[in-house]
This record gives sequence, C-alpha cells and structure tokens, in this order.
Amino acid sequence: MTFIDTLIAYKWVIIFYAAVMLLVFSQRKKFDIQGIIALYRTKIGLGLMDSISKKHKKIIKFFGYVSIVLGGIGFIGICYAIGKSAFDIIIQKEGAVGASLVLPGIPIAGTPLVFPLITGWITLFIIIVVHEFAHGVVARAHNIKVLHSGIAFFGPILGAFVEPDEKGLVKKSDIQQHAVFSAGPAANILLAAVAALVFFFVLPPAMDAITLQQGVVINVIPGNASAQAGMADGAVITSINNNPISNWYDLDKTMEGTGPNQTIVVVADGKEFYPITKAHPDDPQRGYLGILLVQNKVVSKPGFDMFLPVVRWLGSLFFWLAFISINIGLINLFPIFITDGARMLKVFLERLIKDKKMAFSVWKHVNIVAVFLILILLLLPLFKLITAI
Repeated sequence: MTFIDTLIAYKWVIIFYAAVMLLVFSQRKKFDIQGIIALYRTKIGLGLMDSISKKHKKIIKFFGYVSIVLGGIGFIGICYAIGKSAFDIIIQKEGAVGASLVLPGIPIAGTPLVFPLITGWITLFIIIVVHEFAHGVVARAHNIKVLHSGIAFFGPILGAFVEPDEKGLVKKSDIQQHAVFSAGPAANILLAAVAALVFFFVLPPAMDAITLQQGVVINVIPGNASAQAGMADGAVITSINNNPISNWYDLDKTMEGTGPNQTIVVVADGKEFYPITKAHPDDPQRGYLGILLVQNKVVSKPGFDMFLPVVRWLGSLFFWLAFISINIGLINLFPIFITDGARMLKVFLERLIKDKKMAFSVWKHVNIVAVFLILILLLLPLFKLITAI
C-alpha cells in the first residue's frame, strides 16, 4: 500500500483527529497547556465523589486496601512481563513480540485487530472515567480534598484526571497514599473482569435469543481439499453430505465421520463442491477439508431486525472494554514517572531509604530504565522491520 493509498484508507481517522486538535487549539485559552498535554479543569463529579465516599466510607476504604494488594501484584507482574519481553527481543528469541500504541481507528501492530474509531473513543472515555473516579472517591474516603476533575488531551488522544490536594495527600500514611494511587489501576482491572463476564456469558445468550444460525463462513487454506475443489474465502457452508450445517459445531461433528481420501459433497453459497479429504494434521484417521472458521452466519429472527446490530455493537464495546481496560490498568502500574506505579514506588522507596535524596535518585533511575524498556518494545521491532526491507 502506497502512502497515498494509506491516506485514502484512513481519511476519516485523519479528519477526526485533525478536528480534535483544531478544537483544542481554538479553545486553547480555556486549557492549561503543558507541552503536548492540554488540561481542562472542572468541578464535574466532585460532588458525586463526596456523596459516595460519605455514604459508603467503609466499603470505599476496603476497596482501597484491596487495591493495594492488586496493585502490588500487578506492579510485579507488569515489570516482569515488560522486562522479559524486552530481553527476548534484544536476544532475538523466537516468538518474541514488541509493543504497540493502541489508538482508536488505527490497526494494532502485529495483529489483525483494528481498534474502532468511535467505539474506541467511547471505550477510552468509560475506562478513563472509571480510573479517575476511583482515585477521587478513595481520596475523599480518606479525607483528602480533590481540587479539580477534568479532561486532558495528549496531542489528539483523550484523557481525564482528578487533581487531589498534594499537600494533604503527602501528609497521609503510606497505606492511605498507596490506596489512592492503586485505586485507579485496580478499578480498571475489575472493569475488565466485568466486561469479560458480560462478553462471554451475557451477550452470547442474548445473541442466540434473537438470531438464527444459517451456516459457517470460512477461509480456505491454499493447497488443501477445499481450495482444490474450487471453494473461495468467504464462502458459506450450509450442508455436507446432505447433513445441514448451521454452525461450526455441526460442521465439526459431521467431519468426525469422514476419513482421508474420501470425496464428499459440500454445499456452499448454493453450489455443490466435491472436495477429496486429506488426513487431518492432528488425527491422520480423520478427513480434513483445509478450512478456517471466520464466523457463524447469523440472521435476525422475525421481529428482531433492529436488535441484532445493537447486540453486535455491544459485543464490540465489551470486548474492547475488557481488552483495553486490563492493559491500561497494568501499564499504569509500570513505573514511568507519571504513572500510578511510579508514585507507589516513590512512597515505598522513601519509606525503605531514609535519605530522601538517595531515595529520589534510586526512583529516578528505576524510571529511566523502565522508559528504556518501553522504547525497546516499541522501537526495536520497527527498526528491525525497516532494516530488513
């Protein structure tokens, strides 16, 4: 794909982000501009934080203390994962993968996934609000004043923040400070768990209730039986040897009864094909068509036409909520200066090392190493790709 082709393919994404940057620039007097970061301070949500923290103070404090445990485990886990991944890339270990920025509207490098533009922004908004609200409500439960809430833009990328009274915060005990810092990442991890439960256990029954399955959409593996019989990617299989195929389970059960070197009758897109099966890679006694499942073809039941796109969109939303929220929660625990993990580490080191200058020096160098590891994950795979061209 040429540069011009890329611009055309992503024209709406480019227009969207250009409009966001133009909006921020036109309203720049209302923002606190700090380099590429633009902050817009408000009082929105502060009253709700106060109300919830007063009514449920014990529960909120308990959540904060649980967050410390989750945050500590997550801190160790993400440090190990990123350190190991960076080391594997440096030594060029087989199967080592780098990292990629995840931006709405842009493909995720190294995967077939594209983070959808509008759904992506909605996803980020929900995740960020949950993250920052958790910080704020735990702070208020410990009688730490929250001065502002607001939105932030890192270039064209949406963010949000709550701004606690730093002077009041540092006067609190280490446990209370850790509770405030770890609340945001812990809330993201819990949000990811809830979203995953909805995605796997709530939406599938809802989809089954409003749809009918009418076959299996496939991709063909070149050189195998399906390709040699003339079948093409995107074909919808509805019958094999006169057995109706409504979904992948039907197809798999039907193929269990076939062996290699058998001619079978496959109906796909209303046409008959006569592939000769080969031996299955995992079971030489079983016939193999050489196809990959794309998805079950579904249509809405009569009277449910308007609900199918809604449930599909909810499926996309909850998938991305689970996927992005867990990643944001964990990366916020990695110590790179501005993250919650960095602030937790600073409090820990100041308790461990009595000399504050020495503690700060150790903290700074740990953060520098962490930034270096992130740059390795982001840039080294790209450098190797460019030099290999």
